[in-house]
Amino acid sequence: MHHLIKTVIYSLLATCTPCHTFIYRIDALRPIDKQQPLVMCLSDFHDKTHPETHPQQAYVNNLLNQLVKKNAYVLVEDLSSPNTQTGLTGCGSFSVDSRGGILGGLSATCKQKNIPVENVEYRFCRVAAFGPVLNHPNQSLNSLESAKRINIDAIYAEIKQAIERIQQFSDGPDLQKQYAQAIDHVLNELIDLHLSGKSHASIADYLTQQTNSVVRPNTLKRLLTFDSGLLDMSFVHGVLQAHDKNIIVIIAGGAHISNVCELLEKNGYKRIYNTPVAYIQEHNLNGCIGSRIIDENYCVKPQAVDLHAIDQFIDTTPSANQ
Repeated sequence: MHHLIKTVIYSLLATCTPCHTFIYRIDALRPIDKQQPLVMCLSDFHDKTHPETHPQQAYVNNLLNQLVKKNAYVLVEDLSSPNTQTGLTGCGSFSVDSRGGILGGLSATCKQKNIPVENVEYRFCRVAAFGPVLNHPNQSLNSLESAKRINIDAIYAEIKQAIERIQQFSDGPDLQKQYAQAIDHVLNELIDLHLSGKSHASIADYLTQQTNSVVRPNTLKRLLTFDSGLLDMSFVHGVLQAHDKNIIVIIAGGAHISNVCELLEKNGYKRIYNTPVAYIQEHNLNGCIGSRIIDENYCVKPQAVDLHAIDQFIDTTPSANQ
């Protein structure tokens, strides 16, 4: 489980600056009672130097070209594109450039290719505000422009809007119960973290009041992950709403993918394929940003997977006119 949490933290951190990413796991699911839609889930990890990034980018672009003919639907978390439902992107005058990897700009690429796509990302102010703090831990908080100018109520507003949208989902009693539990967890965390829509304190002031240099790194990690379940709910809802598609492709951080697969398996889907995850020890600590450092010596990171394992499923997915 700590690997999944680590992936969420690393994903949010790495999107603050241009970086390379890679896919390290593939999962495939189908409904228990029918063949379509096939759900392909690709788990993304961020790494600034990984040699598999560019080959995988080329594969994903070719995959999208094939999806044009397959009556497909794509679900993604993309900080470089507007949220599909709200149209919102960035945070006031601040924007997040997550391009250079697989996720950044993927929503826009799908639209250019006329592939139906939903970008469920909503944490634009969060990443714009906390990203520089994570990337520059030794700098004064008030020297970081976004931390000084983005307020707590902007963070709260993003989360509240996401909650209100999920509360409108109607996906059956079992999922509604799980949605409610996820929302209750987030609401309790908001209280415990002293995040309020009535607070106009800047992120810099908030972190100064609520943390010190010792606890700040762990508090930042918590601030970046406590509501990740809201994205998971949006992915699951997106799958259920796209029941008329032949294939659905989800590309997101590994923690989200793991949770989404688990939820789908509890609600009418069966997992028909998954690649094992191979982990390596990274001793270059410059490549461990956002990952848990073990014994001040190394971190554990997944290895890239061969995406050609997807070919067998694309080849057998009916075309849109079949």
